[in-house]
Formats: sequence, C-alpha cells, structure tokens
Amino acid sequence: CGYSCPQTVWTSIFMWIEQKTEGSRNQRIKLDQAPWSVEKFFRKYLKHSMWITVAFMTGFTFVGYFTSITDLTFDFFSGNAAIPAYTWIGIFTLLTYLNAGWMREQVCLYMCPYARFQSAMFDRDTLIVTYDKQRGDPRGSRRVSDGEKPQGLGDCIDCQLCVQVCPTGIDIRNGLQYECINCALCVDACNSVMKKV
Repeated sequence: CGYSCPQTVWTSIFMWIEQKTEGSRNQRIKLDQAPWSVEKFFRKYLKHSMWITVAFMTGFTFVGYFTSITDLTFDFFSGNAAIPAYTWIGIFTLLTYLNAGWMREQVCLYMCPYARFQSAMFDRDTLIVTYDKQRGDPRGSRRVSDGEKPQGLGDCIDCQLCVQVCPTGIDIRNGLQYECINCALCVDACNSVMKKV
C-alpha cells in the first residue's frame, strides 16, 4: 500500500504538486482562509491545472493500453478519435483528479478491498510497520537535556507526532489496524524525535 499502490502513488504526486504551488500545510491553511486575491487565484489555478494535467496523462495512458498509443495521440488531438476513446479518457481523468486530489486516503479507508483482507495474509515473517510495545511502553515525556530516560519508562515519549503525520489518522501504537497503508511516515517522525532524545 505505502509504496506501489496506484492510489498512494498518485496521491503523493498530487500532494507534491500542492506543496510546490501552495506551500506547507500551515501555508495552505492561511491561503484558504485569506480573501481572494490575484496571488491566491494564481496558486489555486496552477495547482488544479497541474492536477488535471497529471490526471489527463493518466487517463490517456490507460486508454493507450488498449489501442495504439501513436494512433490515439494523432487521432485525439486532431479530433478524429472514436467517441469511446474520448469517453474513457474523460472518465479516467475525472476519477484520477477526484481520487488523488480530493479523496486521497479516504479511498484507502472506504473503497479499497485490500485493506479488508490483508490481515488474513499475514504470518510471523510478514514485514509490517508496527509499534513495539515492549520497547515503547510505558510511555512518558522526559527532558531532552538529561539524555537518560526516567526509571520505568519505555522509549516512547508520547509526543503524538506519529499520529499527526499519519495520512489515515490512526495511532500506530494501538496495534495493527486495517487503515494502515504502511507508508512509514510514523517511523520517519519517530526517528526525528528519537535522534533528539
């Protein structure tokens, strides 16, 4: 899910475009709350036009799997393609735009069938992103300057960063959950804190 699922890949591409055109999360929140201006319009226009371009390239490529891509390219742009070609390119473009741009991880939570049966495919040797309770618990904060953890506490300082960065909004420390897409953003967040501690 975290690396090769098309939904995750396209969502990452769309989020990268969003960050490049509108800035970080805090900058996007400020931009959304700001009154309409030329700059706001330009940033929104740039983001959505880039999203539509990527979505169109996706739809065009998908249809190109079922017909000669060379002929499709010439016919499409000269207005001579078959109506089903235009229809399917439009459908794939719209679905990619909606799924990756607007629905994002909601597709994983509510539409993806893999999440429902993935736990049946696990065994003792399956590599998954998970929280190690024996190492992390009991959780508790500590002063960074000490360099040592207080007696009786585990490694987890309960900073909640793993929860904040999770695209599906779960707490990985509560055990394996079907919503987890194994993107390992929680691991990256934890590592950044553990280096300081």
